[in-house]
Amino acid sequence: MTIPNRISDFILENEVMTIATSSQNIPYCATVFYVFLPDKNLMVFMSDIITRHMQDALSNKIIAGTIIAKDVNISNVKGLQFTGNIFKPEPDLKEECTSKYLWAFPMAILHKSSLWTVEFTFLKLTDNHLGFGKKIIWNHGE
Repeated sequence: MTIPNRISDFILENEVMTIATSSQNIPYCATVFYVFLPDKNLMVFMSDIITRHMQDALSNKIIAGTIIAKDVNISNVKGLQFTGNIFKPEPDLKEECTSKYLWAFPMAILHKSSLWTVEFTFLKLTDNHLGFGKKIIWNHGE
């Protein structure tokens, strides 16, 4: 199912997200740079497998996250909340993910971290440009 354009455009306009993981009922958050592959509805980010959030994700692939617009004030609040499943891209997808990520963040070539992808299951964009508290919701499979 295709993500609505307003949500997809918002994701493309930004580059930093916070992800929330959980292991043994203990939540943890991390902030990461990402690229979005709109044709595949996937987020791509880089992180070292030894980090706490990735160790959590290895034991529980369901994550949540947020993205907030770069300029924020109450009249133009724009932000995204999401849930999804995290996974390591297979070789055919990994090549595309690596290319797009390094094009956006060329300094990442210096890091030996792994690339990860998030497949969305739920998206909620709050956009005060459309009216105070206006929300656009997308559920995978609906």
